[in-house]
Amino acid sequence: MSRFLILIPLLALAGCGFEAASAQQGAAAFPESWAGHWKGQLEVAPYEGEVKRLPMELTVAKKEQAGHWRFAIQYGGQPLRDYELITEDRKKGRYRIDERNSIVLPAWYTGGELVSIFSLSGQLLTARYQRIGDEIHFSILVTKTSPTSKTGGEGRVPVVGAHLPATYQRARLKRTSD
Repeated sequence: MSRFLILIPLLALAGCGFEAASAQQGAAAFPESWAGHWKGQLEVAPYEGEVKRLPMELTVAKKEQAGHWRFAIQYGGQPLRDYELITEDRKKGRYRIDERNSIVLPAWYTGGELVSIFSLSGQLLTARYQRIGDEIHFSILVTKTSPTSKTGGEGRVPVVGAHLPATYQRARLKRTSD
């Protein structure tokens, strides 16, 4: 247990330094360098079952209001999800994704990627968007909010909840226009 108590504060301190450096490094490029229309193929891999593929598109465009960006996503033939990316604190990498239907999700731009974590119907979703070269890499990892199993708990070892993935979705999107 004492190893855990020492390791946790060290990791937290290391993370704080990384967070500040990452937010400052990428602040000038995001979201401006992401502006444009991006297309690719989304791969939906369930933990059990067959992998499915469908087209995916992302549009990032500056809006008239400062700090507001159109963040529109479309999967296959589904209706367009015309969201808005709103800057809260650019230096700290804090944003919001407003789905414009009363759902507003926090998002964090750190280490060159935009991360948003939210729960829906007993599932926890971790969405990541990362600009790598001429592509935006997108992924969503879906797990249940309650652990699939628990281990540890003997002596001074903490109980650890294990979460099996339900689905992993990923796409590599290429810019088709500015």
